[in-house]
Amino acid sequence: MIINLSQTRYNTIVYTGTPEITNNKYSLHFPWSRVFHRQFAIKLWLFCMDGRDRLPNQGTISKSWWSFVSCSRHVQSLYQGTFHYKPTPEGWWMKCNGEVFRNDDQFFPQLLYYTRNPTAQITNLLNSIGAPTQVTWNNNAIWYRVVKVWQWLQNNQLRAGTTAYNEAERYISDLGHWPSLNEIAIMYDNYNGIWWGTCTSRALLFGALLKAVGIPSDKFAVVEAYTRPEYSQHYFVVIYLNNHWYYLDPIYIHVNLSNQNIISAGSGSADYVHPYRIYLLPGSRIPGVPLVE
Repeated sequence: MIINLSQTRYNTIVYTGTPEITNNKYSLHFPWSRVFHRQFAIKLWLFCMDGRDRLPNQGTISKSWWSFVSCSRHVQSLYQGTFHYKPTPEGWWMKCNGEVFRNDDQFFPQLLYYTRNPTAQITNLLNSIGAPTQVTWNNNAIWYRVVKVWQWLQNNQLRAGTTAYNEAERYISDLGHWPSLNEIAIMYDNYNGIWWGTCTSRALLFGALLKAVGIPSDKFAVVEAYTRPEYSQHYFVVIYLNNHWYYLDPIYIHVNLSNQNIISAGSGSADYVHPYRIYLLPGSRIPGVPLVE
């Protein structure tokens, strides 16, 4: 007996295999990521090639990849005891029972709209950054854009105590919400620089700019971890390149990044390796909180 796995049409075979048969039990092992790519949950039904039967008789069965995998890795975090992780089809480790947040309107208001429909102020901002904006999945090209955004932030953060700094802070504070890409661009246009405040606002603004220069939402996210004093929260960005998660903490924007070496950037007491919560960018399909290693 041969089982063909297909998607959408019966004649589009994406994998062929021979199942193991024990009495009435059939099992088939196949490479999930090769067959379903970045789809971590699928709908399926089984049918007999001669048309005599199918399961279920109507509708589909929903099946998640996670239901097949156990939490087999146990890692000691800095402040929260032992975290348990399971491997993903792409090879990285995901925290079991990690907290996943998606709230585009709150954290990244209108980001997809403005990346597709840039205003004159956004165009001016992106021209100043100097990175391409078309979407790319190439790891080297992505890191090049990360470095361009990082260096732009180094050079364009306003100096505390100046009139422009105080006015930009007042502008952002008066919004009453996290700024949209367009409001970030307006701030830059009006005050010839940016004010970006605490770790949370820095991580969200950095994330919005990374999305604006064509880095896919599936490649990076904002995460939250504990830091000292114990049980204080800290926010930063993580990015997945060359089968490896890196952390980038804009609080330490003075750290120099280069195009030649992909590295993590951050210091201090934050538990960069063991975030417990992830904030997804609009359109992201990252399924959970990564072990950053």
